[in-house]
Formats: sequence, C-alpha cells, structure tokens
Amino acid sequence: MLLCSRMFKPFVHEVNVSGIGVVKTGGIRNEREVTEFVYARPPKDSSWSIQQRMEFYIGLLQELKKRNGKYYLRIRRVDIDIFEGVLAASESGVYLENEIRRLRLSIIPLNQKTKERVSGYQFQRESDLSASQVISEFQMKHLAAMRSLSVEVIREKFGARYNDRAIQAKLKERERVAIFTARDEVGKIVATLVATVHFCSTLDRKPQKTIYLSDLMLDASVINKKEFLSCFINYASGAIPQVFSLAKTATFMSPGADEDSLVRCVRMLGEGKSCEPLIPSRERLYPYFVAEAASSAASTQALKSK
Repeated sequence: MLLCSRMFKPFVHEVNVSGIGVVKTGGIRNEREVTEFVYARPPKDSSWSIQQRMEFYIGLLQELKKRNGKYYLRIRRVDIDIFEGVLAASESGVYLENEIRRLRLSIIPLNQKTKERVSGYQFQRESDLSASQVISEFQMKHLAAMRSLSVEVIREKFGARYNDRAIQAKLKERERVAIFTARDEVGKIVATLVATVHFCSTLDRKPQKTIYLSDLMLDASVINKKEFLSCFINYASGAIPQVFSLAKTATFMSPGADEDSLVRCVRMLGEGKSCEPLIPSRERLYPYFVAEAASSAASTQALKSK
C-alpha cells in the first residue's frame, strides 16, 4: 500500500510478457517534478526464463518512453546483468557510463538530537509563505555554481521547479516537504536543503517514511567551510525526525561532474562522517530520463531479436 498526498500519486505500469501475460509493476510519482520511483521487480518465480525477464524490462522501458519524465528504477540485484543488457541495447553506448555509473546516492543518518550550531548563522525550517520569493531567487542563482550548469539550461530545465509558485507549493505541503535554510546575521539566506517524504508500508504493513534530500545549495561565503556544511546537515538530520515522525532514513543524490561543487560538498560530508555511500545489498537504483516521449515498435522488435 502506498500512501500519498496531492503531490504524490501511486501508479501501476502494465507490461506484457510472452508466456506469462500482463505483469504489473508500480511505485510512487512526484506529480510536481514529473519524477517516478519505480519498483521494477518481476516475481521471484523460477519458471521465468532469461528471455522472459528481458521482455519484462524491454516492455517497461518502452512504457516509460511513452511520456516525458525522470524515473528511478529499483532493480533487484539478481536481475542487474539482465537489465543492464537491455538498457545498453536500447540506449547509446555511453548511457551506462555517463548516467548510471556516475549516480551517487548517499545515506545521511537521522539524529534525534540537533548538534552544535555555527556562530553567526541561524538554521531553521522555513514556514512563512512570504519567503518563497527569496528562496526561489537564491536557488535559481546558486544552482549554476553547485552543478556547473549554464543559465540557459537552468531556465529551460529547472525554471518551473524553482520558481516562486513551485516553492510556495512546497511550503504549503507541510506534511510532505520541509525546506531548511541557513541565514546569516542580517537574515540573508546562505544555504538551502529540501527534505521530501515518501510514504510506504513495509511487508508487515507498518507505516514508514523515507526521506529524500535535495537542493543543497550554498552561497560563496560558506561553500568552502566544512564546519558550516557539517553543522547545517547535522541540524537538518536532527530536525527531520521531529518534523516527520516515523522517518527512518534519509538519502541524498548528488548528480553532476566530479569537479562540481555539489559533488565536492558530498565528499566533504563523507570525510566528516555526516553521510556515507549507499551500497544496497539487494537492489540497485538506476536513473532513466525521457526527454522526448516516443514509442517505437521497431526498436522493441530489434531489442527482442538480440
């Protein structure tokens, strides 16, 4: 069972597998940011052949290609080789290298106690809707420095995500989203971090919340201060369990080139033991981005014949 609010919706994809029939796989979708977390898991049935598993993943990718979006596919470890073969055959030869192997996913422990602060700065969860404009301006301005992106790319790909209305909607979605900021002595924002909740139920039907952290952005005045960064993250990790009960883990994705400020900040957090790489024992997370929705029967047949 997946619990959701207005922003998060459960979904089901149907994939037709020869000899098996229609197989359903689902997950949860972030409606505002057009992002899906897909639980791509064929049944643990020994009667499934390798070809049938291939057909399942081929069908799933074709289903995702029907509409634009950003997808994160959770693949069981036993199927990783099969899935990567399908992915390599359906995409350019550099897709695995550029999009998959550089995916950095870290886990940040959630502390029940907020740790020390840094003198001269105030950490808080933003609650005033009137702050949406200044948060929007800060994030749009500093995204380029954190991700080495051009202004044109930011406006085209991220403008809708970081505009005033989008930030205000996040501030209103208090049961789902928390925007943490650091402000200096004159009240100027120097850092942001956004925590988004994904509700789910475990196999024993106990409700649980997984926290996805994003939009870590730092002003030039603090970007190289390890103590500030560590304390800001520790503040958020201490505040999250108080804001969202039942929160168990917090994951943080850091896309971009190795030299990007965002990636460098995550490395600093790792050195300070504020976070650690997430190495799943049973599954792996794969990003799959669809920029232009298209479905090709010919490409599907080409994949199946390989």
